[in-house]
Amino acid sequence: MSWFGNPPAGLDMYHVGVVVPDVRAAMAQYSAALGFTWSRIGDSRLDVLVDGRRQEARIAATYSLEGPPYLELVEELSGGVWATQALGLQHVGFWVDDLEGAVTRFDDAGLPGRVRHLPAEGQPPLFSYHDGGAGLWWELVSTAFRPRLEARLRAAEQSR
Repeated sequence: MSWFGNPPAGLDMYHVGVVVPDVRAAMAQYSAALGFTWSRIGDSRLDVLVDGRRQEARIAATYSLEGPPYLELVEELSGGVWATQALGLQHVGFWVDDLEGAVTRFDDAGLPGRVRHLPAEGQPPLFSYHDGGAGLWWELVSTAFRPRLEARLRAAEQSR
């Protein structure tokens, strides 16, 4: 079985995430070198659990309009989860219909959950990051987030 060619049922690869020191500079470089165009930069503040400790994460991120799979560029703004020492290819993202089930599957397979979204009360968690070793993490993202991302990409596409 190949994760990228034929993932198991319930996992749908949609992006590759790269941590960069400056998201705007990286956008310009990838545009010039490879012709990528980008969604608007989202400046996000998220409550997360990192190795069991609650913290706020702040990132600036954008997705290529070319895809799937999309290229996501992430700039760490809070010095926490997506740290500058993790620059480079950092994660591969999968849509999952059943986030809790996928988290259990990865944990049971020895790919421990390290970072988990802590939503507002009454809201479902949107993502979980699992340590795959060698600096590569697997991001499981609830399909509940998909309409927001697709709307962002459509808006960017229409403004070109």
